[in-house]
Amino acid sequence: MLGLKSHAKDPQKIEVSTDTSKLSVKNLMKEFSGNVAVRDISLELASGEMLALLGPSGCGKTTTLRMIAGLETPTRGSIHLDGSALVEDGHVLPPEKRRLGMVFQSYALWPHMSVGQNVGFSLKRAGYSKSQIDSIVKDTLGLVEMTQYRDRPSSALSGGQQQRIAIARAIASRPALMLFDEPLSNLDAVLRETMRMEIRDLQRQTGMTGIYVTHSQDEALALADKVAVMNDGVIQQLDSPRRLYERPRNRFVAGFVGLSNIFSGQLTQTGKWPNVEVLGKSFSVANTQHRPKAAVNDQVSIAVRPENIQITSSAQDQNNSTPGVLVGTVTRTVFSGNLIDYFVSIPGLEDDVRIQSFPPAIVKVGEEVDLRINPEKTILLED
Repeated sequence: MLGLKSHAKDPQKIEVSTDTSKLSVKNLMKEFSGNVAVRDISLELASGEMLALLGPSGCGKTTTLRMIAGLETPTRGSIHLDGSALVEDGHVLPPEKRRLGMVFQSYALWPHMSVGQNVGFSLKRAGYSKSQIDSIVKDTLGLVEMTQYRDRPSSALSGGQQQRIAIARAIASRPALMLFDEPLSNLDAVLRETMRMEIRDLQRQTGMTGIYVTHSQDEALALADKVAVMNDGVIQQLDSPRRLYERPRNRFVAGFVGLSNIFSGQLTQTGKWPNVEVLGKSFSVANTQHRPKAAVNDQVSIAVRPENIQITSSAQDQNNSTPGVLVGTVTRTVFSGNLIDYFVSIPGLEDDVRIQSFPPAIVKVGEEVDLRINPEKTILLED
């Protein structure tokens, strides 16, 4: 268990939390010169879980991670790990006593050390025997496919190789909590995908608990058990990757996680299957766990993923006047290998509607089309 050292002249005893969560963050806030970077964040992380903090630059995700790491002092709030306080009532445990492993965006390797010495450094300080260090370093370098570079100076590696060694060094010490601050941003696309799968596999094999900061939705959805989408210092939604994608809470989440078509309309019916009128057409909407506080005749927003819209030629469809069907004209098609994107202009809508389907192409540019929206996949948003 972690003890808590107070920096006050007369240290007060800190009560050990009875919270059974591996990590507990409550009412965390951070101000910089009067500007609020993180606003009242609370979250729980169970042992063995991976949490992704996902959001655009400046949303507060890295500041949150740095407060957990001890590199920033919260303005208020508490942080507990394994039931012991890291931050509570103004008392802050130094970062070196938090039993954390951290991988930064920068490599932060010791240039005078070899690859193997970098990976084994924390193990040597922790008192592992030479044979234990050799074994762990060998296994960890094998994981990141860097075994052949063990004796090479870290300064002689490429940027991508240095980042892989930084990951290996943090993983080798098997910390109580792993913190990743966009560690794969310097790798090429193929290697980045390989490495995120290896990080995920290692986390599952060892039961490691981790927090992963990223602006990449692909990384967040692939690596995490749950994802906290952040914006303006606030967690907009904390959910499983699948729930986050299938049932985003608001416009920001729907637009940031995956692709979404967002329509504004009027709520005409509530209940299990609410109805929303868009451009004079009635659309049934699957109810959600969020249950937006909207009444009949209120203006609401609905979101539909591009893959959940069926596109057909109007010339072949005799039922385009039925409810739930929008009529428009194809303005552009984009072939991307496994998918075709269709962009459809609909009178009354400012933006084109985007539809995705598998090849071959169904309709052509300039063709009039009907769009059918799957009601079970249509999301009623809170804003």
